[in-house]
Amino acid sequence: MIRNRTVLEASDEAAWHGVRAGDTVRLARRRCPGLEVQEFRPEDYSDRFDQVWSKVAGFTPMVQTTDLHHGYLDITKDIKRFGDADTMVRSLNEELTKTTGLNINWGGGADKWMAWLARGHNQFITPAMESLVLSKLPIESMALPERVTERLHHFDIHTVAQVMALPSGFLESHLGFDRNFVLKCLTRHKEPVRPSFPPRKIEAHLDIAESDEFARQRVIKEVAREIVTQLTEAAMQTSCLRISYKTRTKKHEIDHRLSHGVLSEERLSKILFDLLPDGIQQSLKSIWVEVLGLLPRQVTQDLLWEKSLTNNTDEQLERTQNKLHTRYGVDSLVSGSTAYARQRPRFAQLVYQSRGLTLP
Repeated sequence: MIRNRTVLEASDEAAWHGVRAGDTVRLARRRCPGLEVQEFRPEDYSDRFDQVWSKVAGFTPMVQTTDLHHGYLDITKDIKRFGDADTMVRSLNEELTKTTGLNINWGGGADKWMAWLARGHNQFITPAMESLVLSKLPIESMALPERVTERLHHFDIHTVAQVMALPSGFLESHLGFDRNFVLKCLTRHKEPVRPSFPPRKIEAHLDIAESDEFARQRVIKEVAREIVTQLTEAAMQTSCLRISYKTRTKKHEIDHRLSHGVLSEERLSKILFDLLPDGIQQSLKSIWVEVLGLLPRQVTQDLLWEKSLTNNTDEQLERTQNKLHTRYGVDSLVSGSTAYARQRPRFAQLVYQSRGLTLP
């Protein structure tokens, strides 16, 4: 699934070949020859989104959707009806398979952070199991950019627990990445599941008290600002707007399909101006806009970590090389033993500490 020549979602087979969200189409095709791509069309997913998550909400109303295909369930109060989490998820999976033909991959834990790390393993991680699981869970589970993952592997750091045990300055001083770039993925998110399905109704309605052109322009801009603000606050997107223009005696209603691109205040204002019929401009009394087909805003990384839409790992790598050249006189990353041999004791010390070892 692509949008603006960028991968939004990859199938399991494509992911196995190394295709990740945020890759360019060109890079994705190089990693996975024969890759089939499909342009993202929100209107095609709105009905299926409602169908699937309505079934999920039938098992527990505490549903927070974070993407088209991903979300969190708070089963604290509803699990008693099923006995345990495994039974509940099996029942949900059977219902979805019967009605939609889909199967679910899931992971559970005491909070969002653990559930997110365990996603796809189809297992509930109890607090007593966390230490063992984190010591076995590969760093790929953190969904970090590929360049970051490669550098961590270079230093023999392969599990989530090893990353958590790194010295606080190691990531920044020797990998060249800001601490928060990786460490924010290790911060336990204790906030509860915030129900977001069904999505709230987003609409705006304003009356026009005066009949002059400036009053119409002002009201149209206010309506556009209100709609865009509500969409932003709800982290939702849309592919269709229902627009209604009213006079004292007439009502003109339009369902307008949106093309790709960001729905900004300026863009929506222009749409509302362009669709306003010439015959009712002077007698216009009110404007009403309703957002149809609401979907979670599609991003290249999980919304939980609030990652940017663009992958800036090339810039990070360049900064890494500059730091290495300035501090150590080299432009490439080296292992701990090589650093020690080159008389870089502080560098080597951090590398060995990350593995729980002492200098030889």
